[in-house]
Amino acid sequence: MIKLLNIISAITGKLVWLKLPPPLSGWSIRVFCSIFHIDTAEAEKDIESYQSIGEYFSRKLKPHSRAITGNCVSPIDGTLRDLGTVSSRWLPQIKGKRYSLPEFLGSDKDASRYQGGTYLHFYLSPQDYHRIHFPVRGKILRSLHFPGTLWPVNNWSWSSISNLFVKNERYVSYIESEFGLVALIMIGALNVGGMQILADSELHEAGDEFGMFMMGSAVVLLFERDIILPEDFDPDKKGKILMGESLLREK
Repeated sequence: MIKLLNIISAITGKLVWLKLPPPLSGWSIRVFCSIFHIDTAEAEKDIESYQSIGEYFSRKLKPHSRAITGNCVSPIDGTLRDLGTVSSRWLPQIKGKRYSLPEFLGSDKDASRYQGGTYLHFYLSPQDYHRIHFPVRGKILRSLHFPGTLWPVNNWSWSSISNLFVKNERYVSYIESEFGLVALIMIGALNVGGMQILADSELHEAGDEFGMFMMGSAVVLLFERDIILPEDFDPDKKGKILMGESLLREK
């Protein structure tokens, strides 16, 4: 099953990145956007300028499409699925399921840094913009790649597969910031043909481009400190959160 999922993702990746001549390229992208209800008005370029679905899916947005409204912000457009305090070696995946933090990060030493801190779990659907941005002002100290399978990260997988985020391919990056060492984890999923870290190790501002996904997936943020949502933050607003939206404040 694991090999089959990876093969399916590899084939899908090749198909969506297949360059097509116009007007076939534009037609295929419009069909794709219609199926997943993607807002085409915010894309950096016109649909006709993209040669494949994959190129469009990993698109940039027009300048100033997102306002950066704080010094600690959402790194993605998507849904905030869960948040809470790191109180053990396990993080909740969904009710009745969990995953191992030391395995997720790759070591007990790294996991111990976040005891008593805060975790946030975001989900990106195919409808969402798939560039990842810095949640805080800082620089990447190190990034680790963990190969794995590509289970989907939908409701069925969350509720059925224990340790899901440990089993899937992921990049774990550590950002030095005023909030301490922030861990940003990009998690691969079925049909995610690739994950890329685009940022260098220089100092970046909150909202600067960090990396990108293909298709839907998940991001987990870990903070060393115990931090809470501002009173006016509503994660259930239309079920969505936008990149750059003010996210956290310290107690």
